[in-house]
Amino acid sequence: MPRAGAGLGLVPLPSPQQVSAAVALGRLDPFSNPVPAAVVTPSSTGPSASGSAAAGAPARSGGPVAPAPEPFPADFRFTGVIFSQGHAEALVQTGSQSGSVRVGAVGMANTPWLPKGWSVTAIDAKEGALTLSRGSEKPRRFSLI
Repeated sequence: MPRAGAGLGLVPLPSPQQVSAAVALGRLDPFSNPVPAAVVTPSSTGPSASGSAAAGAPARSGGPVAPAPEPFPADFRFTGVIFSQGHAEALVQTGSQSGSVRVGAVGMANTPWLPKGWSVTAIDAKEGALTLSRGSEKPRRFSLI
């Protein structure tokens, strides 16, 4: 028995298995770096002080000495800004971890894409800028431009 439509030049549709095999599973990471890292540069000049009162000063005796703060990670990247529902969010990445942050977010175990102890103090969606601060250290400003 001839197939219906065989004389019309129609091509049969692919099977569900053929469609599934042709499509990659999962989805692309929406927080992956859309801009080359070379475009994103910090506005501050060089690393800030380690947080001690004076370099080389002897530690105070008579109590526990607080550990030196972790240095700012060299692989930190500010990759974009989202303005949603009246709030600006910055897209950031440290190493292989990436995510979005709002003003007030602090780098800790549940936000590994922010440097530990650093907080988001400003996000300027119009200018494409992000400002991070930690304690008395000089704030770090990052710009997309």
